[in-house]
Amino acid sequence: MQGKRTDEKNLKIANDRIVIEGTKTETYSGPLPHPSILQGYKQIEPDFPMKVVNEWERNSAHIREQEQKELDLQIKKELRGQWMAFIVSVLSLSIVLVSVLTGNIAFAGVSALAAFALIAKAFLQK
Repeated sequence: MQGKRTDEKNLKIANDRIVIEGTKTETYSGPLPHPSILQGYKQIEPDFPMKVVNEWERNSAHIREQEQKELDLQIKKELRGQWMAFIVSVLSLSIVLVSVLTGNIAFAGVSALAAFALIAKAFLQK
């Protein structure tokens, strides 16, 4: 939460009296309101500052939980992608092996080049 208070001071002479006007600026930045603001809330209702702090604690815990869930899902997604790449690689190499064993050397060569190109692309992409 950010807050800014400004008071200005100027020196004026009017009707043989000296009048001092001033400016005071305070800047506060943090996750909770400035303690003086919390004191103001306390004057409105005695439980208000604790309600604000408790809400901030609950919100912070929720944010941490959501970030952990997002991280877990990202790890699962990457793991799933690695397994899929492994399966595709094994299938591609199996096609090459079957093609060689059946005597279809031209198809085996083209399949091998395509399989290795896909594998290389997967490794070079990151």
